[in-house]
Amino acid sequence: MKITLKLAVISMLLLLSLSIESQNFDFIQYSNPAVVNSENYKSGNLFQKDFLLYMDILKQSHPAFSPGQKLPLNIDSIVAAGYQWTANCQTISELQIYLQKIATLLNDGHTTIFPNYNMNAIYPFQIFFDKDDVYLRAVNKEFESTLGKKIVKINHSPVLTVINSFKSVISSDNDVYFRDKVKNQMQIFSTWEGNPYLAADSTLALTFADNSTALIKPVNRTQLNIVSVNAQGVTNSPRENTKTPFLYKLLPERNICYLQFNSCSDQSTLRQQFLSSGQTITEQQEQILSQIPRFDTFLNEMFDAIAKNNIKTLVVDVRNNSGGNSRLCELLISWLKPVEALKSETSSIRFSELWEMQYPLLANEYKTGFAQKGVAFEYGKLYESSYLSQFENSDTTSYSKMNEYFQQNEDKNKIFKGKVVFIQNANTYSSAGLLITGVTDNNIGTVIGTKSSYRPCHYGDLLLFTLPNTNIKGFVSHKIFYRPDQEKCNAAYLVPAVEIESSWNDVLNGNDKYWEWILGNYE
Repeated sequence: MKITLKLAVISMLLLLSLSIESQNFDFIQYSNPAVVNSENYKSGNLFQKDFLLYMDILKQSHPAFSPGQKLPLNIDSIVAAGYQWTANCQTISELQIYLQKIATLLNDGHTTIFPNYNMNAIYPFQIFFDKDDVYLRAVNKEFESTLGKKIVKINHSPVLTVINSFKSVISSDNDVYFRDKVKNQMQIFSTWEGNPYLAADSTLALTFADNSTALIKPVNRTQLNIVSVNAQGVTNSPRENTKTPFLYKLLPERNICYLQFNSCSDQSTLRQQFLSSGQTITEQQEQILSQIPRFDTFLNEMFDAIAKNNIKTLVVDVRNNSGGNSRLCELLISWLKPVEALKSETSSIRFSELWEMQYPLLANEYKTGFAQKGVAFEYGKLYESSYLSQFENSDTTSYSKMNEYFQQNEDKNKIFKGKVVFIQNANTYSSAGLLITGVTDNNIGTVIGTKSSYRPCHYGDLLLFTLPNTNIKGFVSHKIFYRPDQEKCNAAYLVPAVEIESSWNDVLNGNDKYWEWILGNYE
């Protein structure tokens, strides 16, 4: 297979960029005088105090509790019951689990308590789902003889019963998301705390279909010696095992351009985050930023190469793309359909004091814009993004300043006129999910892969917080994203035009079933 390869950025620069990104936002210590001055707060223990603050965060910040929204739960009754429960709470860990159980009720994979993972207590195994069958995909070397076996029980209970017991402690949009996340969460011992199926000595007894067993205990990460199922076959898939955010390959003998879109992040995204948080970029950070590619520049180069090589089919692979900045997805779509012909997704934002603490400059700009137009600026209310645009000052608004870094294709003659295929899997999420939803509702190309782990209309855009008495950290959504076809907003999944799932046999044989389908249908 002849391949022309264009890497977006070397791994070292990606790692350096993450060090920049991690400095953008701190977990903000949350407080609200209305809560802190209440009698329940004053008389409560530290667990009760942070419970009341957490419920206030949800009530004041999450879009589900905005006026006019159908409430997902009765928050007053949960506050009453939770205040009594936390009176007898003994540990921070117990409170974390309790708060996480409340978060899961929102059906929002973004809103979650930050896990207190003990990386020195890890169950050394990983599972694979083939529909409702569960296989041992990886395990510590001492259990290598059990590798690849079908698991039927964990601690003498049916394997799916045990796995589904984690639904109450893993935030998710739907069942696809849950299954994708539980595979990793089950490896962390702290995830099992409070689970009714955990043995007293912390052993996990895996029983296999052939009646053999493996007794697995948590180990220190220094004791990890993982072996995994190795594919027997050799795949001809162009997909690379890389953390590079985006790359493309030209396959001229097939008239295909393959775009591996791993992450919705680039240089412009990092600059936007600095700008919106009010931070100044240091000279060292600027040197690093200047070496990280911009996605708009990358797309210009890729579509120029497509035109010069007379490529007929573009494959956009967003498997394992967990999201990032949705503006990158808008840039890609601008090369596939004229911007003015697009039905756009919309969003609504809920302002809160926590939002203002995270975005002080943006909050000040909106407040100024509202005041200039004589409009009241209200916390707690949902504002449509299109409505907010009238209050943005093109000279001062931080997002407007960034327009020069996210340059869409505005030349209709450069619109790609060939066939387009999008590949998604259970790891496609957030902004990458918005991309797939957008192309689906705009009839752009063909989507293949699994049912989505995201809801096509969903919550997102995270605020970070710390509860002051226990130092428990978490995330809460403050936006709602609506798909272009809002009549389908109640859908729990986006079902692709061609539904494809990898089986256990595909893993064993190294088959990329998605790529095989493309080769069988496109040239």
